[in-house]
Amino acid sequence: MKVLFYQPWMKSKGGIERLMLEYAERSTHEVTLVTHYLSESFEEYDVEVKKLTDKTVPEGFLKRGAFTAPRIISGKLDLDDYDVLLVSEAGLGSFITFRNHEKPVICYCHTPLRAAHQFHSHYREQYGFPKNIFFSFAASVYRFLEKKAWKNFDYVFANSQNTAENIRRADLAEKAEKEVVHPGADLSRFKSKEEEKFFFYPSRFKRYKRQDLAVKAFEKFSEKVEEDYRLVLAGFPDDKKYVEELRNISSDKVEIKTDVSDSEMVDLYSRCTAVLFTAKNEDWGIVPVEAMASGKPVVAVDEGGPSESVENWDTGFLVESEPEEIGSKMSELVGNTKMYKDMCKNSRERAKEFTWEKFAEKMDKRINEVVEN
Repeated sequence: MKVLFYQPWMKSKGGIERLMLEYAERSTHEVTLVTHYLSESFEEYDVEVKKLTDKTVPEGFLKRGAFTAPRIISGKLDLDDYDVLLVSEAGLGSFITFRNHEKPVICYCHTPLRAAHQFHSHYREQYGFPKNIFFSFAASVYRFLEKKAWKNFDYVFANSQNTAENIRRADLAEKAEKEVVHPGADLSRFKSKEEEKFFFYPSRFKRYKRQDLAVKAFEKFSEKVEEDYRLVLAGFPDDKKYVEELRNISSDKVEIKTDVSDSEMVDLYSRCTAVLFTAKNEDWGIVPVEAMASGKPVVAVDEGGPSESVENWDTGFLVESEPEEIGSKMSELVGNTKMYKDMCKNSRERAKEFTWEKFAEKMDKRINEVVEN
């Protein structure tokens, strides 16, 4: 079967892009990726990616919506040689269905657009008057179009129970069947090495990822332990202003890396003491799974996807989003050798439940059924 997998933009190696690449490489189907905006960073992959435009994706929700939405809505894909259109949805992706639903159309939803739904107030507060009024109007228009676009989906995958609930709250996919298929990790790629004295938080630098919360928690941790630990933050600098703010509030024990290769990221996972994950209500969060695949405990906020992947007191800790509590659990990890070793072992076992092989197998099976029916 031939699958065309659409994503509006592939600009950094985040969870969405990784999922698409992993599925294309592991599926039993012939999968072609297609996008309107493609970064040069994807040239190293052996997966075919069709680029629909040579333009770069605008920065910011308002500009991105204003300039890219019309192009996506009017975009006509050549589906003659394909059996199914698979759409990656985290905002605007669904708009490609307006002119492309003559073949079965399946959605893989990472999240309903945060700026228009669960984080609408958070984004609106970033704008002053009268820009915030325009933002609310733009979000309303988006939600109107989004609901119409979602009616073109024949089937919907969600990356977590949390995302499935957000889809329900947004009143999307009323008729289409829904199924949760968790993203995974490549167990052969992630290894555990002897721990070095640093905590690791890999994620794009965006405000809702709350790296500032990790920095504050590390400060609380440092006040309680005498040993010399570090905190390493690494990821793509989506918000450069936020990166500078982090540098300003961080001590010399905090290292911020914004240009990290895949191999270096894997190496950091393997050598760290444990992984922190403080993102606000993350829909799934591939970081905790990759951490566990590396045999490392996770200290994560008890919100969204991590509450589905991390087993509290078994593969790490699920905590309130308070620096004091996060720092306290970090202290417990380094202060109890037996518990730490048990968590490392349990983490690797837990990761076996979330592999890309299982992900691709579930996706392929359901796609077959949707197309054949």
